[in-house]
Amino acid sequence: MPKNAPKVDDAADERIELTDEWAVEEQPPVKVSLFGKPYDIRCDYTGAEVLEFSHLLQKEYKVGKDGKASLDAITELWEERFAFILTAGDARQLAIDIGEQNAGVADRLINQIYKHAGMLDAEGNFKAL
Repeated sequence: MPKNAPKVDDAADERIELTDEWAVEEQPPVKVSLFGKPYDIRCDYTGAEVLEFSHLLQKEYKVGKDGKASLDAITELWEERFAFILTAGDARQLAIDIGEQNAGVADRLINQIYKHAGMLDAEGNFKAL
């Protein structure tokens, strides 16, 4: 503690958790499908969970000796991200189906999932990035 810093009386103060502004208010899961396969997207997160998910977004693909990520490595990472968001449905299959699309379509599908999950702000930016 800095020399001139006042003592903090935790008992007397109500603290505001700074990550709470990223929380997503509880709502029932959103039922969606992709190519006829059903998925339920979770729509309730604490600010700490949104922050945890942001760390998953920063995680990089495992690369091989050639310096490139294999399709399996990319699918595994997206499966991990989707498993965090889905309450029902096969996260791996969703990762595979989205991964088979061109980059523009894949980005739009992923952003739709994040939007339904409540992870994006009004401007379409991820809340904790």
